[in-house]
Parts: sequence; structure tokens; C-alpha cells
Amino acid sequence: MTKPIARSARRKAGMTLIELLAVIGIVSILTAMLLPAVLQSRAAARSMTCKNNLHQIGLALHHFYDTHGYLPNRRPLWDIMPFMEMQDLQTELARNVRSTASGPALFVCPSDPMATIERRRISYLINDGSQIEPRNGLVKGYKNFSLAEITDGLSNTAMVAERLVRDIDTPGKVPDAVARRQPFRFNFLTTRTFPAGEEMAFLKFTLAPNNRVAAARAGRFASDILRGGEATYDHLVPPNEWAFNNGNGRLGYRNGTYPATSFHPGGVHVLLADGSVNFTAETIDIRPWWALGSRNGND
Repeated sequence: MTKPIARSARRKAGMTLIELLAVIGIVSILTAMLLPAVLQSRAAARSMTCKNNLHQIGLALHHFYDTHGYLPNRRPLWDIMPFMEMQDLQTELARNVRSTASGPALFVCPSDPMATIERRRISYLINDGSQIEPRNGLVKGYKNFSLAEITDGLSNTAMVAERLVRDIDTPGKVPDAVARRQPFRFNFLTTRTFPAGEEMAFLKFTLAPNNRVAAARAGRFASDILRGGEATYDHLVPPNEWAFNNGNGRLGYRNGTYPATSFHPGGVHVLLADGSVNFTAETIDIRPWWALGSRNGND
């Protein structure tokens, strides 16, 4: 009688193992099915936070304008801090350049891991236009800028958009090949200078695969530090494309192309001059994107 009982026990053990493997398989399948939904939900939450950040920035910019009669341009996020209940933080950072205070969370996109508040980085830059020269966005050097100068209409003109921060954490001079593997963190050099009026030629050069393969890393980049100047992006190329200095001559880095970029799937958030925030697809045609970047192009 002992042997039949042992065989029965082994059969029960074998069935239990099969059932366990089946359960593991079902759990694995469910995990594989649910994981994309979880990741998509997190991405949507980060996108919503980014959109809300821009909305709050838009309110503060208009509050600043109502108070002063002009818009801040070179370092707008720094200038609007008192209008976002950040006066004490601004005073602390202005008084002590070595302060360990963190920057505002409202100024960084949660989808960009390098945009850290500890380093006081910023993810949102002001629109510098869609022309090589003169720029036709919302920046006029350090001169005051009025909303009345946006003759294309506030709802048709970009004010601020997001841009991934530059890589300042990698020590030493980053080789060209390394920069090309993460191009949104760097900018590159063109092999010639594109003068005013050659925006389409400049665009085609920056989008050409062969030019990207051979592109050398440039040394300048629009500022993404809270107190930095020239904190601008532009509309010369569509969102989520490479940044290029415009040759090495007179125009140089100042008149290059520094597009809006993000890790949000498919595009970037753009704050319009009327205070609304839109998500713009990276596949947008260049003509309406140029029009969105121009303040006075009759478009």
C-alpha cells in the first residue's frame, strides 16, 4: 500500500508545480499587458504637470506686464518670481551666489531628469522668433517689449516653450560622437554661414542625415540656468530637432537654431502670448511653426 500512496503524492506534487508555473505565466502576461498602461499613465501625469507649469508661468508673465507695462525677455523666469510668491527665494539667490537653496519646481519639466531644482535649472525658454536675422520673436536685446508689438495676435504667437537642458554634468570636453548620441543636450556647427533670408536652406542643412553624421559639437548653448541671460529657444526648425550654431563668423551662436525639445511623446508644450498652453506635434509643418514663432509676420 505504501507505493501507491507515494505515487499519488508525487502526482499531486507534479500538478501543484504545473499550477504554479501556470500562475506565474498568467501573472507575467498580465504584467506585460498592464506595464505599458502604467507607463503611459505616468507620462500623461508628467505632461499634465508640465502644462500646468507653463500655465502658471503665463499668468505670472501677464501679471508682470500689467504691473510694469512690458514683458521680461532675457531671463523671464527670474524676473517673474515675485509674481509667483517667490520673492524670498529670489532675494536669497540674488544676495548669495553660493546659496544652496533649490530652484522652483514650477520651472522644470518632470520628464527631463537633468532639469533638477538642486542645480537651479529651467526647462522653459522664451521665443526668439523664426528668422535668422533680425529675430522676430519676443526678445529685443535688453529693451522693453510690449504686447502691442505682437501684431499677428496673441493667440497666434508663441511666448514660451520647453527645452531639454544642456549636459553640464558630464565632466571634461564631450567628444563629438558622444554628443551626437544625445543631440538634444548639445548644439553643433554648420559648415557655412546662412545669411538672413536663407531660413529654408538652413532648415534643410540641419535636417540632412549626412550633415548630422559629420557634425562637430559647438561650444555655446542657450542658457538654462535660472539667473542666466539669453534664455531663448526659436522656431527655425520644428520641435525635437537638433540645435546648430550658424557658422563660425559674425552670426555665430546668436543666430543659430535652438528648437523646442522635450521627452513627452510626440511633441512639446507651447505657451501662447494669450496665456493658453497647447501641445504641438513634432511633425508640424514648418510654415505654421514659423508663423507661430513670428510676432509680426502677418501670419
